[in-house]
Amino acid sequence: MTQVLHDDVEKALEASSKILQVRGRVIPSSTEEIKLIAELTDGTIVEGESNILMVKSRLQSYIRQL
Repeated sequence: MTQVLHDDVEKALEASSKILQVRGRVIPSSTEEIKLIAELTDGTIVEGESNILMVKSRLQSYIRQL
């Protein structure tokens, strides 16, 4: 939705709320792009929420810190 509305997060949330008929107001934790990076107990550094879950499972390692 932000791509359609030229990276305007607030407009994208407003449009999404109307489409999904959300009651109340959706407030983002940030309007900036956020990259989630994790360090696993084996020292591996992984970037991206879905990548973290995939690599963590494949390596059978735990997350040391985010």
